[in-house]
Amino acid sequence: MTHKFALLICNNEYSDETLTRLIAPNEDANALASVLKDSQIGKFDNVDVVSNKSSQLILEAIADFYAQKNRDDLLLLYFTGHGVLDTGGHLYLAASNTKRNILRATGVPARFITEEMDNCRSRRQLLILDCCHSGAFSRGSKGTIGQAIGTASLFQGNGYGRVVLTATDATQYAWEDDSITGEGKRSIFTEYIVNGLQTGKADLNGDGTITVDELYDYVYEKIVSLARENRQTPGKWSYKQEGDLILVESLATKTSQIVKIFDARNLSPTRELIRRTYDTIVPFMVDVSSRQAILVLSLGNDHIYYEIDFSGSAFVFTNRLIDLLIAKPELKDGGNAIEELLGTLKGQVGVDKQRILDDLISEWSNVFKGLSLK
Repeated sequence: MTHKFALLICNNEYSDETLTRLIAPNEDANALASVLKDSQIGKFDNVDVVSNKSSQLILEAIADFYAQKNRDDLLLLYFTGHGVLDTGGHLYLAASNTKRNILRATGVPARFITEEMDNCRSRRQLLILDCCHSGAFSRGSKGTIGQAIGTASLFQGNGYGRVVLTATDATQYAWEDDSITGEGKRSIFTEYIVNGLQTGKADLNGDGTITVDELYDYVYEKIVSLARENRQTPGKWSYKQEGDLILVESLATKTSQIVKIFDARNLSPTRELIRRTYDTIVPFMVDVSSRQAILVLSLGNDHIYYEIDFSGSAFVFTNRLIDLLIAKPELKDGGNAIEELLGTLKGQVGVDKQRILDDLISEWSNVFKGLSLK
């Protein structure tokens, strides 16, 4: 039986005071963990988060992660934090106790990860590095921002079915004597990974699954479209990959189920209409009280309101809500549930968004045209 496992490692607390420029990597890891654990999205069997631990504990966690796995198991190892090059150009991932002047004794060697991946039976391995890289140079010398890390050869090893995604393959910081140059900014790499998986927008071909290739293409396009001063250049390397590496089910799976409901009713909404409806509704469903207030206004005391489960994330709740409103669109007063909901939201937004909601209401009205609501 195939299983999916993830180990997410994050560090933003360091004994070495020079490694202090990162912004909220722990939040990034927890956001990704939430998506992978989600029973309607990632469906991972086990997701472990290792936060602000020593190099020894991280090494043990990585070794345990790759041990005793089966050939078809999907393994996702994620690291967010500092990556530091030593004077020989070898990459180390920084742990809470890492000191840049003794990296071999206190860092997590990238080659250790490669060796563990090589020794693992799994042929479905994904490594994601959201690292802020820096070079390590001797006192009095000057490093260069933009120095290549060499990811392509670093994680190649001799294994099969391996894919590596990185936020960048170049140094973003350099050392000048004991001071650091370069600016620390919150990574948008993990942000877009989470967004692509959570919303289903990374399902580029609409087949109901998100592959690693699709996720990378989605993230890459999002990042390179930003202003140059905020831009990273993500990288992807595949080693002896056999077929697509499927990460999660996507929103398209939901829309496929919804389309079946409409087919049974001889109705024909497009996937694009359903997606735009999800995207419009989700921001309003941030918490239970907001959901209840909006749905009381739109549905009143209709029986549908009492069938709604208000739990879950905004995305999961909206999935569940739209499924219910499509399966049971008729309100007891003769109205249409989806149109009433969109009409309620229209009263809470500005003019520009009102136009968007007007278009959605009109399109749903055309979809339901001819359906008896009596």
